[in-house]
Amino acid sequence: LPVMGGTSVRAGDVDGDGNVDLVFANSHDNSTYDVASYLYWGGADGFTPVRRIALTSFGAVSVAIGDLNRDSLPDLFIANRNSGRASSGGAINSFIHWGNPDRSYNRENLTNVPLTTGFSSSAGDIFDEDRAAIAFTENSGIAVARLAADRSVEEIRRYPLPSRGFSTSLADLDHDGRLDLVVGLIEGQDRNLAILRGSAEGFTPPEYYKPGLPIIASGIADLDGDGGLDIILGGRGGWLFCPMDAKGVPLLDRAQRIPSDFQIQRLTVADLNNDGWPEVITTHYREMTGRRNAIDSAIYWNRKGRFRFEDRTGLPTFGGHWVSVGDTGGDGDLDVLYSNYHGETTRTVGLFVYQPDANGQYGVENRLVLPAYSSSANLVADFDGDGFPDIAVVNHTGPNISLGLGQKTGNHGIGSYIYWGGPVGFSSDRRSTVGSHGPHKIINADPGDILRRRPFETYTSPWIKGSFAAGNYELVVSGSWPGRSSVGASIQADGESEWKNLQPVSIESDQVR
Repeated sequence: LPVMGGTSVRAGDVDGDGNVDLVFANSHDNSTYDVASYLYWGGADGFTPVRRIALTSFGAVSVAIGDLNRDSLPDLFIANRNSGRASSGGAINSFIHWGNPDRSYNRENLTNVPLTTGFSSSAGDIFDEDRAAIAFTENSGIAVARLAADRSVEEIRRYPLPSRGFSTSLADLDHDGRLDLVVGLIEGQDRNLAILRGSAEGFTPPEYYKPGLPIIASGIADLDGDGGLDIILGGRGGWLFCPMDAKGVPLLDRAQRIPSDFQIQRLTVADLNNDGWPEVITTHYREMTGRRNAIDSAIYWNRKGRFRFEDRTGLPTFGGHWVSVGDTGGDGDLDVLYSNYHGETTRTVGLFVYQPDANGQYGVENRLVLPAYSSSANLVADFDGDGFPDIAVVNHTGPNISLGLGQKTGNHGIGSYIYWGGPVGFSSDRRSTVGSHGPHKIINADPGDILRRRPFETYTSPWIKGSFAAGNYELVVSGSWPGRSSVGASIQADGESEWKNLQPVSIESDQVR
């Protein structure tokens, strides 16, 4: 029976048909540790490669069969050890786990993206072709993976940078109809901000700017309410935001700076109190002077475009590595989710979901904790399409292990979690494990609109003045809405009347009437 660097085999009747089945742990092929293990189904004629399934694994070293959850059905356990290539500098895959209604996350729903050292990533229609591409940071630049219609990687284009980027954000900064890429750099001889302009070939060579601090986190939003985009940057020593001119050039001399002793590992933006002014929510990974990880991260409140260090709500975290915002309860209130990377003496700090109380205040009194392992990122989305928001928790490494008296790092091949939402909330009893090996981040943007994470964007036109005769009129909306996306329209006759939703009479691929 074919195997790939087989390290272990177990026999048992896994499917309960009375025939013995064989499970092989596969450790590697000629190029990578990221190979599947095999389950050969037994039959009256014995075993055949035609009758086997692939099980996601990473350099597997052992396998076991047993009733792990005491439901009288046999379960499989695979111990993973390695990922990527054995030789240094070889490619290490980043993974795209495709959402589906069956909650099935295996090799059939997985796309591997070969990278040298993937870290931050942002997705969007970079090539203006009505399908996604993903921009990843690597040690020496940007790798843009262009995805084909069949979910395979069509090509990877690379753009050099002087050092590894730690954060990426996509937005059309200069309003030319193409997405531009913002990259934050820790190193770079004071050139810690790079902007790659969108073009027909992907991106132009980078432009460099000097924000005055090493950049680890970035975002794009209108913080001061002037209708223009602001660029938001965080790193070692606090965070800042500044406007951009008509060409998308950051005006750093007009930056509003919030200095601190914190390392800002991640930031995001949302209107938490629903007053129309977006807050800046940050993770404080560590103190720069004391190097402590057990510190508060923070919500910085937006007071009509002004921020102060003192005007913040501290939320306890342990090496806060990631923060996202989402309506996990489906009740319209926004929750703040912190991934805790390092508890100083433990890697098993859970994911903190801070929910607002009746007065809109956030604190430990209204906090949900979901088990996680050195969580480095999280994301809120309806992954199975059942109408309930789910939570993806990215696990970096398992519990610490000891060799004699010396503490060693944990196992990176433990996988990550999806906690499935439902009418009764979230629980460890309702979660799936998806394949991963020591990831540090997830896609940079939260799903939904920037202010409230709603599953739609709105645009209100200027008033159209004129005299219209009584009769029937037709409004045509042109555009593209692939997949499950759609478009709708409402009309208001004057400033005193109610908005009226218009019913579509025809829906085509590029027009709605």
